[in-house]
Amino acid sequence: MPGGSLLRVLVVATLVWLLGMASYAVLRLGPEGALPLLDCRILGYHPEQVANWLEGLSDLGRSRLLGVFRWADTVLPLLIGATLALAAFAVRRPWLAALALVYVGLDLAENAAVAAILRANEADPALVGRASGLTVGKWAVLIPTLGATLWFWWRQRR
Repeated sequence: MPGGSLLRVLVVATLVWLLGMASYAVLRLGPEGALPLLDCRILGYHPEQVANWLEGLSDLGRSRLLGVFRWADTVLPLLIGATLALAAFAVRRPWLAALALVYVGLDLAENAAVAAILRANEADPALVGRASGLTVGKWAVLIPTLGATLWFWWRQRR
């Protein structure tokens, strides 16, 4: 398998980064009212839901979301995208690498849209609609891309 060692390193790094972010979210953001995070809502969200989320969010939670968590959440899609793209080539399906890049673009755009909501500190319907659409879009690309990559990997191993 071409790039096998690098792929294993990327898989481990991505999982460790994801686990670290999940731990941070629960331990540091949860008490500040930041759970559930907007970008984890696979089916999206509406202005009323975002207004309630913002209302429950402390100033410290907002600061953490716009600070260290935003930085970490910028690295995560890059790790996921690199992992999926390399895996796509490893299973000889380069078209999946293109989907991984689409996912990265959607996730980074979503992060910027959520940050705009946090900075505005209001559930503007246009901002929320854009962010929610990007959230749904990233999951709509990520889930089948990951599923197809795993399926092709499994078939290749048989």
